[in-house]
This record gives sequence, C-alpha cells and structure tokens, in this order.
Amino acid sequence: MGSTFTTTVMCAAFILVLEKYAPSLGLVDHPTDRKQHEGQIPLIGGLAIFCAIAITSLFFEQSHLSSTLILGGLLLIVLGIVDDVKNLSARFRLLVQFVIASLMFFHGDMRIESIGPILGSTETHFNGPASYLFTVFCTIGVINAINMIDGLDGLSGSLLLTSFLALAAIGMMAGRADSTALFVISGCLVSFLAYNNRVFRAKARIFLGDSGSMFLGLALTWYFVKMTQGEIPAMSAVSAGWIFGLPLMETISVMLGRLIDKRSPFTAGRDHMHHRLRRAGFSVNSCVAIMLFMHLSLVAVGITFAHSTAAHPVLFWLFVLLTVVHFLISRIYLEPMGKRAADTLRITADNLRKRRQGSY
Repeated sequence: MGSTFTTTVMCAAFILVLEKYAPSLGLVDHPTDRKQHEGQIPLIGGLAIFCAIAITSLFFEQSHLSSTLILGGLLLIVLGIVDDVKNLSARFRLLVQFVIASLMFFHGDMRIESIGPILGSTETHFNGPASYLFTVFCTIGVINAINMIDGLDGLSGSLLLTSFLALAAIGMMAGRADSTALFVISGCLVSFLAYNNRVFRAKARIFLGDSGSMFLGLALTWYFVKMTQGEIPAMSAVSAGWIFGLPLMETISVMLGRLIDKRSPFTAGRDHMHHRLRRAGFSVNSCVAIMLFMHLSLVAVGITFAHSTAAHPVLFWLFVLLTVVHFLISRIYLEPMGKRAADTLRITADNLRKRRQGSY
C-alpha cells in the first residue's frame, strides 16, 4: 500500500503544479453552447494522473503496472492533449485508438478469447482474427464510453473510482498481484476528485480532459481483460460488463438514439443522461448522486456474481433488459421532462421581461 499512498500524494502535487501552468500551455477548457461551465478550467486531471502512475511504474516494481499499458497511455495522453487544444476529427481519434488497441493485443498480449456461456451452457470463444477484432472493438468502445460520460463535475471520476475499486477488491480476494495497480489508479482518482467535485466548492477547479478519459478507459479495459481471461480468471466476463456498469448502458443508449435520429453515433451532443437530468431541473450534485447510485447498484451485482458461471445467461440478458429500460426512460420520460422545464423557464423569463417593460 506504500506505492498507493505515494502515488496519491504525487498526483495531488502534479495537479497543483500543472494547474498553475495550464493557461500558458493552452490546456484550458472554454465555455461553449455544449460546455456550459463558467470561466476557463484547466484540462490537466488526466495528465496529472498519468504522470503519477508512470513514475510509480518506474520506481515501484511491486505496483505491477505494465510498460505496454504505460506506452499506450502515453500515446492516448498526447492524442487527448492535442484534441483538447485542436479539436481533432472523430475519424483520426478512432484511427489512433485502433493502433493503441492493436498494440495492447499484440505487444501486451491482452486478448479476449472467451466471454463465458452467455447464451446458454456452451462457452463463447474467439480465436485468431475474431479475438483480435473483438478485443479492438471492446477497447475502443470502453475508451469512448468513458469519454462520453465525462460531462459533469465529479461524475466520471466517481464512476471510474467505483469500478476500479471493485476490480481491486475482486483481485485482492483472488490473490492477484494486479490489485496493487488497481489501488494505485484508484488513489490517483481520489486526488483528482478532490479538485473536480462540487461537494466542498461551487465548481470544479480542474477537468479530466480527453487525455484522462481515454487513458483511464484504456486502463479499465486492460484490467477487465487481465482479470477475465486466462486459465484461472479472477472474475467472469459478464460480471465485468456489470462492473463497467452505467457508462456501458449510457453509451449504448446514446448511440442507439442517435442512429434512430439518423445522426452519426460519434458526433458530440447534449443527449446524455446527465444532460437530460440537468434540463429536467436537477442540480449537478443531484445528477451525480443519482447516476452514482445507479452505477453502484450495477457494480454490486457484478461483484456478487463475479464467479457464478451458472448465472451467466441470466446476467447477460438482464443487463440487456436494463439497458433497454434505461434507453426508454431517457427518451420517453427524461427528455420530455427537460423540454417542459425549459418551456417553463422560457415563459417565466418572458413574463419577467414584460413586467419590467411595463414598469417603465
């Protein structure tokens, strides 16, 4: 645990240093129609997390952090920083992510070859090209799911911390050395959340940035694969989906909704659950609390049935059902609620303006 404490403190130190120099480096986020925060916020959370983890991997062998993961993370950090500054195209980002996912597969030997008996009593296996394509698909999917959920102060950090701690707990119970690395990453997320939440302040001091969301998405995929594959896996592949939880459900729901609306699933928009909750009148902290509760519930199921092979088909189809319910609630209930709230605010603003005009 010494490496976890050291990395946590180191991450906090990097945050304080990088926060000071972020404006001169151009690493700040500006308010837009889609980004409705106030003022310029440093986009250095992910960079600070990566720097702390990379240094830990060099000086603490017992942290069990893979050099391939660090290399892939470095590439994603560079990609994310450039994207934060230059706003790269979705096609170019996907290309780089494809290369990094391939690096993970070939150089890191992180391969999804089995996802268990999700459709019945027979194991579902992937071999050769099928394993490669499925691993790359899942890696890119997780990376972008984390990026898409990063929309409110404290949201992505809280969800990620929950998932990483769940994996660390399962790894520790299984006697896996990987649990140390997972606690190290969790410690960095604690430092990040100390500056990103709205519990003790009016707004976040820093943001994770595209670099952070993509790196943490890669790290999450890495340990999902490492914990679910091999001769003696620490957990089942289906339970990994539950521990991934709300970001997976949300990404599927958002992409499905955009396809129904005949839009590209990769374009940015304000059609996420947290956007709809905000339009419905919930505060930022209330949105985070609601979504964190949902995520904790899903993660709890994943931990409970982490080793239950017999429950695989039931868990798989139950997750599919809950994803459909999530999609329908977001589209049918939350979206109209948000529109009604917006109409009410607009009518109220118009009435106030008319009263002011009438008083002169």
